[in-house]
Amino acid sequence: MRKLIALILALSMAAALTACGADGAGSAAASVGASASAEEAIVYSVAKDVRTDTDQQEGKETAEYRFELPKLIAARGDGTELTEQEARTDAEKSALKTADAFNAKFSDWAAQADTKQLFSDARDYYQEQQSALSQGADSNFVPFDAELTFTSWQTDHLVSIRGQYYTNTGGAHPNTVLLAWNFDLDSGTFLDPTILSDDGQEFADAVTQEIVRQADAAAAKQGMKPADAYWENYRDVAADWPSYAVSFDGDGMTVSFSQYEMACYAAGPQVFLIGYDLLAPYLSEYGRSLLNVQDLPASGSAEDTSAGSGTASGS
Repeated sequence: MRKLIALILALSMAAALTACGADGAGSAAASVGASASAEEAIVYSVAKDVRTDTDQQEGKETAEYRFELPKLIAARGDGTELTEQEARTDAEKSALKTADAFNAKFSDWAAQADTKQLFSDARDYYQEQQSALSQGADSNFVPFDAELTFTSWQTDHLVSIRGQYYTNTGGAHPNTVLLAWNFDLDSGTFLDPTILSDDGQEFADAVTQEIVRQADAAAAKQGMKPADAYWENYRDVAADWPSYAVSFDGDGMTVSFSQYEMACYAAGPQVFLIGYDLLAPYLSEYGRSLLNVQDLPASGSAEDTSAGSGTASGS
């Protein structure tokens, strides 16, 4: 159990350090074009690469995992999926490298999840429960479970993935870790969200201020002091927001803290939406292009937008 908790935390941090449209990519792959002409257009789409397996002991299921891994597909403007054999131009070959870089990240994630250890721990726990049952004790064995799901959002230049990793491994309660990855389609690299501003520190400070504002407001709405609603160092956690799950969609930037990261398990995850009206003054031309918000007024300041759009949620 301790190994699995440590692994979950490691996977969460790895996702945040790399960060960090189509909503619900399972219903249909979202696609965007990234070229000047229809004839030469390279179209990227996000699909699901589902990997699943189960383990059994004495005819009973002891564990199951199901990972929905984001998969980036590169195609021509006519919808023909690109392959190494089919790629003709330098642009098409470059597009395949971009897709490979994206997909390698999630293959690595699945490898780090160590499903063999999940199955091994489940078998040991099952045997413990069977031994207790043979000695007259009650058995409450529930098969171990690990599941990754995601949604995606895209612009002409960005793919933003918001993931949820759920595990139930025989402890007092299941655990859910919120994850995020942000990928620049032009450079073929995963990015840190602060790179969207010419002044990353000023941008980070403004977002921190907004997260703390929303957190304090959410605590007050419940009739609580922030010190009672969150960990004592919640402001320090908020200040380190680029290291957590940061994703984007049509409404703005979402910063998500999993259970235990900003508050106790019972408080649930803490999720903060930072609207584009607050982000606008800090975005560089590169950031605006990446997010497809070039027409957003570049006005206001940290003081002007401190009460801007944004919502906090927790459960």
